[in-house]
Amino acid sequence: MHNLQLSFVSRPTRAVERWISRFRDLSLIAGVCLIGLTLGGLPTIASAQALGDTNVEPAMDNDAAGMAEAFRVIASSSETVNTLKVYVDSSSQASKVTVGLYTDANGHPGSLLVQGSKATPAAGSWNTLSITSTQVTAGRAYWIAVLGTGGTLAFRDDCCGGGTPSENSAQTSLTSLPGSWSSGLRWSDGSLSANASSSTTPPPPPPGQIATGTATVSWMPPTANTNGSTLTNLAGYKVHYGTSSSNLNQTIQVANPGSTNYVLNNLTSGATWYFGVTSYTSKGVESSVSNIVSKAIP
Repeated sequence: MHNLQLSFVSRPTRAVERWISRFRDLSLIAGVCLIGLTLGGLPTIASAQALGDTNVEPAMDNDAAGMAEAFRVIASSSETVNTLKVYVDSSSQASKVTVGLYTDANGHPGSLLVQGSKATPAAGSWNTLSITSTQVTAGRAYWIAVLGTGGTLAFRDDCCGGGTPSENSAQTSLTSLPGSWSSGLRWSDGSLSANASSSTTPPPPPPGQIATGTATVSWMPPTANTNGSTLTNLAGYKVHYGTSSSNLNQTIQVANPGSTNYVLNNLTSGATWYFGVTSYTSKGVESSVSNIVSKAIP
């Protein structure tokens, strides 16, 4: 559980606060939640995380060029994912990074579902790779694999030991991820700072209604749990909205804990729209909705 504060505290090294049993109500500070209106505008793309880790984990880990490493993950929702992200550590020397998604085969990576590559990945930053749309199923195990070429790939995980399963490829001179995984050394260094997500656009207006309004919802990120401990696994926010304050029946997921605002497009004109925000952790625990604010769309 967490409260809203005036500043965002970065995630410390391995903290007891990694667990959160439940949230206290999320309340936007008075005068901070701003609703702005502009007309027109293009639909904004939202990212919904389906599996993986959105945190920058505390330990730097690396693999030599040509050796892949896969990390076991559980899908938190059933989604059609089309984006893979990985955090490349600032010490990385790889000239190319490849990220892939494997099925689970009796506790090991199985068949490759999809992969994407990026040349000259940005070190010390999240790197986004577009992939062919791929369906994942909630509760099912998958493996996210990373491979560097042209130099040692450095990344972030929970090295060394005591985490979720990971394992190296048996091959040491790969240029792309293999269609079927061959297991090498096995570790327990997860989770890896990598995730798969889907990109969606806001739903269309009801038939016969024209949607031209745009509202910007702003909030202050929470920094603490209700027990006073530092919030360490904030994963993102959900913006809930609708034309009734008691029925916020449309939702956009913002899978970025550093975000402080979101632009909603294609709001039906001639109506008053109501907005609220919830936050959620990497474990999928969600807060109650914030105070409700409104904006009339002329």
